[in-house]
Amino acid sequence: MTPEELQINKLSTLDPQGSPPIENEDLLVHLIDEDEDTRWRTDRYRSADFGNLKDGLGIVIDLGDTVRLTTVTLTTPSPGITYEIRIADDFQTDPAAWRQVDGARVDGSEEQSRITFSEHQATRYLLIWITPPLVEYDGGWTAAFSELTIEGIPPS
Repeated sequence: MTPEELQINKLSTLDPQGSPPIENEDLLVHLIDEDEDTRWRTDRYRSADFGNLKDGLGIVIDLGDTVRLTTVTLTTPSPGITYEIRIADDFQTDPAAWRQVDGARVDGSEEQSRITFSEHQATRYLLIWITPPLVEYDGGWTAAFSELTIEGIPPS
């Protein structure tokens, strides 16, 4: 089967050290609105290391069913950020419980990063785990994404 753009069932944030444990969830819709002028971003922090408040922050993508993941493309208006793609069969609240995928880490991102998996990854959930350093953008230290596209082979 040929990979195709996959439908995203639900987007949420994972902020285990945050209070509350979510961050700007109302802006997540901008990742899939096909408008690069809109964006989701983290809160603004006082330093590049999340203001010494947390180790990282994530965006959770629920694909609704197990798929064979082939490509993740992320566009950011804040190039230079660091993140990695992790996967899980079930939603996990602990980022360490998500599986890291070889070659799915982006250090110092460009405006658009395309991660292609050499082996199709079977998963329902993806986690975009953002780690320090953040970049100076939009009035503080932050990370932002404007578009997200996921390609793979849907369930048969």
